[in-house]
Amino acid sequence: MAVSLEILDQQQALSAGSEIWVIAESSGPRFERLNWLSHFMLSRSLGHKMPQLSSQVLEILNQTELSKYDFIDHSGVQSHLIETSRAFPNQWVLLEDWSHDSIPVTTRARHILQKTFGLKTPHIRVFLPESLSASEVGKIFKSEFTLARSAQELSDDFDCKIQIVEGKRDSQWL
Repeated sequence: MAVSLEILDQQQALSAGSEIWVIAESSGPRFERLNWLSHFMLSRSLGHKMPQLSSQVLEILNQTELSKYDFIDHSGVQSHLIETSRAFPNQWVLLEDWSHDSIPVTTRARHILQKTFGLKTPHIRVFLPESLSASEVGKIFKSEFTLARSAQELSDDFDCKIQIVEGKRDSQWL
């Protein structure tokens, strides 16, 4: 099989072994701990706004008939991708807040896999909020990966390892 699933406990959560961490909450004890460990890089990134192109640049694009690159993600999923190799034993953190909206987990899994495919990072670690079951979310990720492969959105030699950390309350995070 081209996708493997592993459920990690809280003690393994911050260890090496994954290129991108998906943090599915932007508040609470776990986020605060990770934010502190990253020297508050995570919370600073949440306030970042995409700069607007100046009128001069827009005029040049118009004159040269070049199209403006659309940096907006139209999937409806709000996320922030941060390079974190200096703070954590990984390359990236993808911040998503799963607690305040009604976007289905299948849409979120597809969004995360698309980001991962684009970055060519096949090892993903997902930090779930308390309300979700690791085994159920794992099944959804496997299903979405299989759908992406059958739709030829990725090559047959792209193998994916998904690690899921449940959002159980644990004194380690407090």
